[in-house]
Amino acid sequence: MTAAAGQAADAEQTAGQRRRSLAFGRAFWVFWTGAFLSNVGSWAESTVTPAVVVTVSQSAAWTTALIAVPTMLSLVSAPIGGRLVDRHGAVGLLFGSLTVLAVLGAARAGYWMSGGRDVLVLLLLATVGGVVAGAGGPAWNKLFNDLVSDQVREQAMLMESLQLRISRIAGPAVGAGLLLVGGPAAVFLLDAISFLLVITGCAAAIRIAPDRARPTRRATGPTPSLRALAQRLRVEIVLIAVVAAFATAPLRLLPVLINLDLGLSMKTYALLASVPAIGSVLAGPIGFVVVDRDRRWIVRSVLLFGLAATVGGIGLAQAVPWLVVLLVLYGFASAIVSAALTARVQTTSPDARGQAAALTFIAQGVGLATASLAWGGLADSLGASATMTIAGVCLMAGAVYFVLHRRRLAQPSVGSAGVDT
Repeated sequence: MTAAAGQAADAEQTAGQRRRSLAFGRAFWVFWTGAFLSNVGSWAESTVTPAVVVTVSQSAAWTTALIAVPTMLSLVSAPIGGRLVDRHGAVGLLFGSLTVLAVLGAARAGYWMSGGRDVLVLLLLATVGGVVAGAGGPAWNKLFNDLVSDQVREQAMLMESLQLRISRIAGPAVGAGLLLVGGPAAVFLLDAISFLLVITGCAAAIRIAPDRARPTRRATGPTPSLRALAQRLRVEIVLIAVVAAFATAPLRLLPVLINLDLGLSMKTYALLASVPAIGSVLAGPIGFVVVDRDRRWIVRSVLLFGLAATVGGIGLAQAVPWLVVLLVLYGFASAIVSAALTARVQTTSPDARGQAAALTFIAQGVGLATASLAWGGLADSLGASATMTIAGVCLMAGAVYFVLHRRRLAQPSVGSAGVDT
């Protein structure tokens, strides 16, 4: 009798978990759809804007400054946003930042349609957008974690990763199409509309989420300091910065390589910009396998070798077919490395997820911003092709270092609860 009662209780508990998972899933899918539409617009804009700056300025330094300056200032706003999220919840900051980004997208479109072509104005609008996006990024990550249950979190992360990669393919392709039809102003206007769509999606997701899944206003426990989190995640943070500096940043020279070095059109660049995401989509499931075997740092070292080789190869490539192949391989390797590094950062305790997301953003931003300025200045002197080749060689040297020190690095720095192990 007791055994039967226990089985009935277990069945009821399982059914309850299934119902909660389905409820979380409904809110998550609304959120997922809004995020996808927003990311398509964002990727279209972020692909076209560097192409516009290259065409107007004919300078690699201006092109990389468009990335570096907003990123540097967002490093100030990201930890502030993370602290606000952990103390007061994600909703207010998220909706406020998305509204400002929509206004900035409309302002960019209006400026271009009015005949404005000043690179400084474009840089100013991008800088304000970078600061606002930096503050709102932790809120976005916190809302995602609040809308899904622990039972389905891994599957939700997989679907969110897939959404990011699909939008990474669709965004530049949509941007290239809009360039043909309406020019840069049409792309900027799409960016503004996409933020309005994601505001609608987030509001609907929060409204239909069960009470237990609704974002909380205040943290339920003590919030660790940013310095303490950085100490626990020290190895991951350093590697994220290295990959951003020597792999992500050099790829920002792609419009310079295509337009100034190879003499191809910006529409060709817009189409090629979506190619790395094809490789990252293929790498998605493999990335999660690597995450599950996270202790094997040798795997990451080998992947760093592959990433370094493709960065250098892209610089050496002088024909579109080779560029396509290498960009797919780059997307494949970078997606797995990124999954292996950032997943452990996201395993911190719920009360620190906002700051953990901010730390990831800071690590990427430091590497991307500082290296972008250096690579841009070097590309104006040596050309984008030679500069990307040099970056690949530097990353290869880093991969050798991690192979030689793999045993020391294999010691875990953070456990599943965000504490030293």
